[in-house]
Amino acid sequence: MLDERDMQLLRALFREEGERIEERINARMDVRFQAQDERIDKMFQAQDERIDKMFQAQDERTDKMFQAQDERIDELFQAQDERIDKMFQAQDERIDKMFQEQEERINSRMDKLFQEQRRSIMHDVKVLMDAEFKPQFNLLSEELQLIREKMISEERMEEAEADIQVLKTSVRILSEDVRALKKAQ
Repeated sequence: MLDERDMQLLRALFREEGERIEERINARMDVRFQAQDERIDKMFQAQDERIDKMFQAQDERTDKMFQAQDERIDELFQAQDERIDKMFQAQDERIDKMFQEQEERINSRMDKLFQEQRRSIMHDVKVLMDAEFKPQFNLLSEELQLIREKMISEERMEEAEADIQVLKTSVRILSEDVRALKKAQ
């Protein structure tokens, strides 16, 4: 059974895991960018040396070569950018899939734990009700039975009410007679 503290710990673990994954990705990308920068630096350095030699040899030829070289560099950059974009996209998809699978596993496990906890609670409630309420209801039922046995039947109650009514009438008549006699004296 997971309580709120456990849930908070799980959330913290997932945040930490996400941060570690992000740090690893950033570190890998930094290494790749650094290697790419070094290759580009080497390419520029080699290109500069060739350009210097070509300038010395022939200005027209150098201009044409500059133009052709720039186009090739642009193509290389464009191709490299496309490869990097694809790498980022693939990495993002893998990370998203990994998080989604992990979330599904956690949700599934949490659902199972909640169901088990609910079953356990319901069982405990049933046991508690049987242990607490059943004896009390039995006692209450016995007491009600005793009260019913001691109660006056409806017929006897009607007879008693009729008798009371006759007595009330008799008392009223007698009271009036007593008053009349007192006035007469």
